Amino acid sequence: MKRKSLSEKTIFAKHLVATVSVTLVMFTLGLVGIIVVGTNGVTDMLKARTGFTIIMADEADTREIAAVNQALSADNGVRQFSFRSAEQNMLQWNKENDEDVIEILGVNPFPPDFTVRVNPDWSSPDQLAAMSRKYSALAGVSEIALSTKAISNLHRHISTLNLVLTAVAIGLLLISFVLINNTVRLTVYSRRFLIHTMKLVGATGSFIRGPFIRSGILSGLTAGIVASGLLTALIYVAHSQRPAISQCIPWTALLWLLPAVILLAVIICSLASILATNRYLRMDYDDLF
Repeated sequence: MKRKSLSEKTIFAKHLVATVSVTLVMFTLGLVGIIVVGTNGVTDMLKARTGFTIIMADEADTREIAAVNQALSADNGVRQFSFRSAEQNMLQWNKENDEDVIEILGVNPFPPDFTVRVNPDWSSPDQLAAMSRKYSALAGVSEIALSTKAISNLHRHISTLNLVLTAVAIGLLLISFVLINNTVRLTVYSRRFLIHTMKLVGATGSFIRGPFIRSGILSGLTAGIVASGLLTALIYVAHSQRPAISQCIPWTALLWLLPAVILLAVIICSLASILATNRYLRMDYDDLF
C-alpha cells in the first residue's frame, strides 16, 4: 500500500511538473499574441490619423465649400473631417504664436481648408493619391496637402513589423510544440512498462491511448486556463497603470486570444500524448530499457 501511494505521488508530481511547464510555454505564446494585438491596435490608430488637407482657394464661395462638404459626407473612405474658415485658421495661428498676423501683414494669408481623416482600409498611398486627385478636381479647391513619403514609410514599417511578428509567432508555436511534446513524452516514458503489460494482456491501441489522451487534455485545459488567467491579470494591471494601453489592447480583442490559448494547449497536449503513446506502443520489450 505504501509503495502504491508513493507511486501515485510520483505520477502526480510528474503531471504537475508537466502542467506547470505547459502553462509557462502557453503564457509565453499568449504574451506574443498580446503583443501582436497591441501592434495591430497601434497600427489602426496610426492609420486612423492618416489623411490629407483640402486647401480651398481664397476666392472660393460658400456654394463651392458646401459642394466639397457634401462630397466628403458621401465618401465611404472618409472617416471624419472638419472645416475651418480663413478666420478660424488665423485665430489659431495667432493663439499658437502669440502674435496678430493682421498687424504683421495687414491681410489674412490663411485660406479655408478641410482636414480629412480616412478609414484604415483606405490609408494606403495609392488610395490616398486617388482620393486626392478626385477632390483636387472639384471647383474652389486650390491644392491637396498630402505627405505621400511619410505615408509610404509608415506602411512599409508596418508591413515589416507584421512580418517579423508573424515569423516570431510561428517560431514560438513550433518551439512550444517541441517543448510540450518532450514534457509529455517524459510523463509517458515513466509508464512505458505499464503500456507493454497492457499490450501483453490483449489491450487495443485505442484502449491504451485513452487514459493518456484524457490526461493530456486535462493537463492542456488546466495549463490553458491558468495561462489565460495570468494573461488577464497582466492586461488588467497594464490597463490600470497605463490607461492608453486599453486603446491599443482592448478587452474585446482578447475575446478570441484567451480561448485560443486554452484550445491550443489542449490540442498540443493531446497530440503530444498520442505521438508519445504510439512511440511506446510500437517498441519491443528490449527497446524499453
